[in-house]
This record gives sequence, C-alpha cells and structure tokens, in this order.
Amino acid sequence: MAVYYIFNIFLIGNNLKFDEFYSIAMLDYSYSDICRITAEDVHPPLFYLLLKVYSSFFSFSPEHLYFYRFLTVAFYLGMLTLCIFPVRRLFGERLALISFLVLAFLPVGFYMYAYVRMYSLAAFLLFGSAVYAIDAYRNNSRWAWAKLIFFTLGAMYTHYYALMGAFFIILALLIAIVVRYIKDKEQAKLIRALLCGALLCILYIPWLISLFEQLGQVGGGYWISTITLADIAYGVQYYFSPKNIDDSYSDFFSSSWCLVLTFALTALCCLMPLIYLFRKKTENTYIAFIALIIIGLC
Repeated sequence: MAVYYIFNIFLIGNNLKFDEFYSIAMLDYSYSDICRITAEDVHPPLFYLLLKVYSSFFSFSPEHLYFYRFLTVAFYLGMLTLCIFPVRRLFGERLALISFLVLAFLPVGFYMYAYVRMYSLAAFLLFGSAVYAIDAYRNNSRWAWAKLIFFTLGAMYTHYYALMGAFFIILALLIAIVVRYIKDKEQAKLIRALLCGALLCILYIPWLISLFEQLGQVGGGYWISTITLADIAYGVQYYFSPKNIDDSYSDFFSSSWCLVLTFALTALCCLMPLIYLFRKKTENTYIAFIALIIIGLC
C-alpha cells in the first residue's frame, strides 16, 4: 500500500512541469534536429535522444503523458542496481546496503528523479562513473576501463553539471594513478588512464564546439553568475528535506524540524569520512574523503 501511495503521488498524473513538457515537445523533431536544437540550448542531447528512442516504441495519449516518467524512473532504478552489484563487489555487502537505502529513501528521489528530465540519467551515469573509476583503479581490467568510459562519456553528454562531475572524477583517478606510479611504477595502469582521458576528450570534441558557442551566447537564468549563501543552503537541504524544487526558501526555513534534520545529516556526511580518515586510514576512507571533495566542487 505504501509503495502504491508513493507511486500514485510522484509518478502518476498529468500535473507535469513546464520543463517536462519541453522534453516531450522535443519528440516531435528528428534525431538530427534534436542535436541541432540542443546545441543552441544549454544541455547536451543524450537524454532527449534516449527519450526519442523510448517514444518510438510507445505512443502515449495526452491523458497518459506521465508514462514518459517511467524512463526516468528506470535510470533511478539503475542506480539502485549499481548498489547491488558493483558496489557490493568493490566495498562489501554492508556499504552496498547503506548506499541502496540512502538512494532509495532520499526525499529528492521521490520527485526529481521522476521528472521527464535528464537528472536521473545524469545521476545514474555519474554514479556509474565513480564506481567504475574505483574498479579500474583497483583491478585495471579492460572491462572496468570500458565501463568507466561508457558511463563517463554518457554523463558528459547528458548535463553540464554532470560534465563537471565527470571531469573531477577522472581528474581524481588520474592523480591517484600518477601517485601510485611514482610509488610502485605501475606503468600499465598509467597508460590505460592516459588513454582513457585522451579518448574521452576526443569523443567530446563534437559537443565542445557547441559548449564554447553557448558560453558566449546564453545568459540570464541558465548560467550561475554568483553563488550566495542562500544558494548553498538550498543545495544542502535539497537532498535531505521533502521540499519541491519550486518551493521558496521561506517555506523551508519556516519548518524547524527540517532545519535540524538537514543540519544533522549534512554534518554526518561531512564528519564521518574525516573521522575515519584520521582514525582508520584505509583505502575506503580516502575514497570517501575524495568523494566528499568532488561533491563540494560540483
């Protein structure tokens, strides 16, 4: 009953947002037109192209437009699948369970990841990029590097903030491998890391031209000019409180229990890696600390 209640509130219904209707309207164009239009907009085209493929198998009436949300929910479920398999293999069952529960019960997942937008796809691909970056660092298998390139390149073609996240993930991986090379002379791993970085740069060149053009043309509310304390507060509470993206700051700050919960969870996320880093200097604690830095940079 609880699952049905959540499903009925956050997924079913035609109270779609303007951006969701924009995504659906893009389906009226051809694949080439989608690439051309998005090249003049602010987001790379991968999500729209996948939505176009999805719509070619299913035709939804205006009364059932919420069915397009099923695709974005599928990407959300993909993150949970990564927790079950590669995360469990790399970090063990306990951390896999914790990551699964965190992703499953974060309030943001119940509304933002159900939007007909690219956010759940970007989160899924970035999560996969981070997981397989660790896999490639530890095991140096060709399959791990291939999956790293797949997830990272997909994130780069999904959203510009995902591009930033992918950049910092690859940068952290390259730094870690260079440090390991200086210490242990692992030449094969260094060569594969450099090839991975070069290949990602080459494969992103077609869209890099569009990015430079957009930087000079697009302005207004699409690009962040200055970051205020209110923006930082919003970014923190966004994940931990049951607040819709369209609600104002005053709505959130008027609820004291949300303030306490947000502060406690944020402090926990920040302090736990630091505490373990100084008490138990294992590889996993260093990974947690680096992950925390990457999240802060993005």
